[in-house]
This record gives sequence, C-alpha cells and structure tokens, in this order.
Amino acid sequence: MKKLLNFRYPFYCFLALLFGIVIAKSLYAGDVESIVLVAISLTFATCLSFCYKKFIPLIMIFIMFFAGNGLFFLGVSMAEDKSFSGNVSVVGRVSDSSFVKEDNYCNLIVENVKINGESVKNLKLFVGGNSEIEVGDTIAFESEVENVKLFNLGNFNSTYYRNNVGYAASVGTNDLTITKGNMKVDESFRAKVKESLLSNMSEENAYIAYAVLFGDKTMIDDNISDVYRNSGIVHILTVSGLHISFIVACIMLILKLCRSNKYITLIVISAILICYCYLCGFSPSVVRASIMAIVLCLSKICNRPYDSLNSLAIAGFIIVLTRPLSAVDIGFLMSFFCVTSILLLTKPISKLFEYFLPKKIASLIAVSISAQLGILPFVSSFFSTFNFLSVFANLLIIPLFSIIFPLLFVIAFLVALLPFISPIFVIFDFLFNVIYSIASFFANTTLQVPLKPFSFSISALIFVLIFVLSHILVIKPLLRFLFFSISTLVLTLFIVMPNLIYKDYTSISFVDSYSGQMIVFKSKNGDCLYYGDDYYYQTFSAMNINFDVDYYLSETISSQIEEKWKGYGARYLISPNYDIDDNEKLSIDSTPLQVGSFSISYFEKAFIINFDAVKILLAQNVDNSFFDLINLVEYDIIFLGDNTIEKDYKSSKVITTRDCDFSTYNLLRQGNFMLMGENLQLRGLD
Repeated sequence: MKKLLNFRYPFYCFLALLFGIVIAKSLYAGDVESIVLVAISLTFATCLSFCYKKFIPLIMIFIMFFAGNGLFFLGVSMAEDKSFSGNVSVVGRVSDSSFVKEDNYCNLIVENVKINGESVKNLKLFVGGNSEIEVGDTIAFESEVENVKLFNLGNFNSTYYRNNVGYAASVGTNDLTITKGNMKVDESFRAKVKESLLSNMSEENAYIAYAVLFGDKTMIDDNISDVYRNSGIVHILTVSGLHISFIVACIMLILKLCRSNKYITLIVISAILICYCYLCGFSPSVVRASIMAIVLCLSKICNRPYDSLNSLAIAGFIIVLTRPLSAVDIGFLMSFFCVTSILLLTKPISKLFEYFLPKKIASLIAVSISAQLGILPFVSSFFSTFNFLSVFANLLIIPLFSIIFPLLFVIAFLVALLPFISPIFVIFDFLFNVIYSIASFFANTTLQVPLKPFSFSISALIFVLIFVLSHILVIKPLLRFLFFSISTLVLTLFIVMPNLIYKDYTSISFVDSYSGQMIVFKSKNGDCLYYGDDYYYQTFSAMNINFDVDYYLSETISSQIEEKWKGYGARYLISPNYDIDDNEKLSIDSTPLQVGSFSISYFEKAFIINFDAVKILLAQNVDNSFFDLINLVEYDIIFLGDNTIEKDYKSSKVITTRDCDFSTYNLLRQGNFMLMGENLQLRGLD
C-alpha cells in the first residue's frame, strides 16, 4: 500500500506558513470559527505524524504556522505609514498603474511622493474635472490626505498593496500644478503597445488584448468582464501560469531548433521572464509562474527530478518572504490553489475520463475541472455564480488561446520596436471577437447557479478534500471509507456552525472609507435599517454579513436614490425631507416613528434610533450648541461623522471619521467593525 502522505518539506511547510498568515488576523481577534479550525488542523497534523512516526515534519509545521502569524503582523506594520492632519503639501510623479482618465475626472497613483517634504508611500489621487495630466508628469497640490486601509470589509486591497499605496486624496483640476515629465522604460513600452492596439483594434478588444499581455484590466468594460466571468474564462485576462507556460514552451521550441544547450536555455528563459515580470509590475501570479519555470530549467541542469509541488512552494516562499501580505492577495491565492489543484487532481481525473474519451481530450477536461475546483472558494466570494458549462467553454477557448497569446506576445514586442507592422493586430481583433462570441454563448446559458460566499473554514475544507481526493484511489477501502466519513462530518459541522454562532443577534456594522460611510443596524427579529453611502452594499454581502434591506434612512433622498434602493428591495425609504407619506416613503420629525423593530426620530439635524434596548444618536453635521441641548440624554452609541465636537462622552461608544481631541472610546482606532450580541461586543471587519 502506498503512503497517503508523502511529506514534501518545501510544500507542506509552505502550506503551514500560508495558513498561519491567512488566518492570523481572525485568529488573534478571537473569531470562534478560526480558533476551532486551527485546533482541528493542528490536531489532525499531530495525529497523522504520530501514525507515521514522523515528528520532525510535525515540528516544522508548527514552526511554520506560528512564523506565518508573525509574518502577517510584520507585513501589517511594514504597510503602515505616518499620518498627517489638515492640509498638506504633496509632490509626486504620475504612474501608469491603475491610470484611468475620462472627460470629467481622472484616477491615478502618484509615486515618489513627498508630503511636507517627507518621502512616504505612494498616493491614490482622484482629480475632478478635465485635466491635462499624463503619465510621467510631476504634480503638486495642497489637500487633506487620508491613510488608506489595506483591509476593508474583510477583504484585502491587493491593488493598494501591490502599488505600495499608503494615502488617498481628492483635488480639483485647478488645484494642481503640473510639470511635464518623461515615462520610464516599462511605461513607454506599455504605452506604445496600447496605442498600437487601440489604433488597429476595436476599443473593447484592444483593452482585452492589453489585459492579456500585462494583466491590467482597469479599462475593460464591466459588461465584457461579466461575460468572461460568467462563462468561466476570466482567468485568461490575468497573466499567470497559463500565459507563462505558453511563453516558455515557445522559447524552448525555438531554442531547441537552434540546438542551444541547457545553460543557454536557462539564461535566455530567465532573462525573458524577469523582463516580463518587470513589465507586468511583478504581480504575484506572474512571479510565481516565472519562478516555477526557472526552477524547471535548473532541475534539468542539476539532473534532478522536477517536483512541481516543491517548485510551487519555492515560488511561494520567495514571494511571501519578500512581501508577507501577498499571502492574502486574492490574485496570489487563486493562482497558488488553482495550480495546486491541477497538480493534484489532473492525473486521477484524467484516468477516469480515459475509459471513454481519447487521452488528450480527457487530459484537457481534467485540467479544466481541476482548475475550477481549485478556484471555487474564490469564485463564491467574489463572482457569486458558478457555470456548470465552464469546463466546455475552456475546452473550446484554451486551445484557441494557446495560439493567440504566444503570437500576440511576440508581435507586441516587435511592434514596440517596429511600429509600422502594427496593422497585423487586425487579425487579433477578429480572433478576440471569436472568443467573445463563444464566451457569450456559455455566459447566457441557464446552467449557472448563484453561490453564497464560503466561510474560511469551508474554503479550507474544500482544499483538504481536494488533497484527499487526489490520494483516495491508492489507499485501502477501510481507510477510504474513514476519510470520506470524517470529511463529510467536519464539512457538515462547519456549514452549520456559523449559523449557530451568528444567528438572531443584534448587530451594528460600521464601515468608513475614502469613498463614504455606511452603517447597518440589524435587530434580533431580522429587521434591517441601512444608513449612508450605498457604495459598499454589494461588497457587504460578500463578507458573510448577509441581510435584506428593509428600511433605508437618509437626510436627503433623490429620485435616483429612490430607484436604486427600490431595486435593492428596500420596503421603506425614510427621510425628514418627504412632505407626504405614501406606501414606500416615510417622513420623520421629532415625534418617534415606529418601523418594524426601530423607533426613529429626527431632531436638530440628528437621528435618534432605538431598537433592542440600544439607544443611538446619529449626528453628522451639527455643532457644540446642539449637544448642549441633549447633554443630559445618555446614549449607548454616538455616531459623529466628520464632526470634531469637544465633549466628553465617557458612558458612550463614540464613532467618528476623524480623530477627536476629547477623551472617549473612539472606535475609529478599531477600523471598520461590527458590534454584535446582547452586550454589543466588538468584532473587527478590517
């Protein structure tokens, strides 16, 4: 009988390190589900090590897990930067990363930033109005700047982290001083390629081709992105192992025809891949695939067998040790677990299909199924649907893409040197239209199911089951039965447990960012009152805080906002602005209005909300004189917004979007949060 566990030190040690980094935040915040998951995982590893009498691997796993915890907090501390108050002087250079320029606004990232003469991290800038800003320009302005949050709504802002963004600001065009500058080598190259693509292809296909080449999906139309996503082929828009494998295969074929030796092959492949990583901004998925390709070449030089899982682990170690928070980057996780699933499952699944299909077709189907299983938890969290026909969409599109991408890659480099040959891109315009037509067909099928976001525990168990499934055919029937039974039992436990823990509790969820503020009040009875900006509404449901909005509360409600919230399913819109009541609009004043579990009144520009024995004051635009009128009233929670009232409310939890001078419990220091349960215990969302 073969061993169930063939311990590979690099691979399993990296898994332990990765697990330690990813779960550290929720584990040390006291999240019950995370604590139970860690306990089960480490107990399972211990039992398995005792069964095989392998204690050194067990020690290594424990060391790597706790090292991962430390790396997470090290990464967080490295990401923090100095705070500035009031208007500051900002000078920096415009980067082409995430650069979006429209007729009436511009979004950009400023690098080489100096704030009040101090060198700091990059800055995310929104410029209102029609500006003359171009990549490479040096800009100067005075404005308030805000420290950005890398963790928001339970999600990691990978774009900010990859681009080393530490601040955000917003200015008008007239507030900027622009000094024309020059592009860097990589920016100039990407600009030439983009210009050639736009000149010879439709705008939609040009931006798709640009994303395929460099991974920048900023300018792709949302409707087109939805088609690629719903058909299950969105991965071709992100430069990863698929793209790198095509490049390496082409290079090796050319070098083989040139009869180059293995040393020349290593040098050429390494040089090309390093340059390509540079052009793609060293995104984790590109770096991971490039390192694996270089390790493959090194194994041939050293005459050692190539182990794909160990190679994957080596790439992971290099990425995580240089930038620890890459371990929570969705791009890195999807890339890593997609490849892991392919390496573990392709062979056994292919053997099953080979009973009734040709070997090559069976292998293609197996790769597609394995990849879909590997990214399933991430699809549930971010894309919300799963297409059962995505396997067949990939079966048709990937062979075509394997021809398109290498040719596009080579021609893009040639066009940068020889612009006169750019009309050849017309061919790719036709080919991307073919891909879009196929993707549209599969995206419009009815064989799609909505997916609720998986909890972290469920996601972890899916990967455990992938591992077990890859080995299940080589163990005895009794062990096979035990593994299936235990896996089913544990999976069921973690599906049920979140509902047992978080069901029917009073909760108040607060989110504040540069884009706006949002507060969600949920009663024991399940009634939900929403206040603030709607920007995060869709994102909120993706973090396992699921709710249906019953009541929307605002100082002012326009017809556009009415239409939007009716679409979200709100039963009533509540505002002091309404002159009359009707079936969907409720007007409020100083007399308490009872709606469901909530008693709401409006007094001197402030809302007073009572529910589940909790009394809340929500005052966004008031001054000190207002608080003199109600100073004798004791509130459980006070929301102050942008006010900086110099009062002492020691008996209340005070939430403000600015740091205040008064002595109180300011929950801003806790980041975004949820207060939940009878005693409104704090649960972090950042």
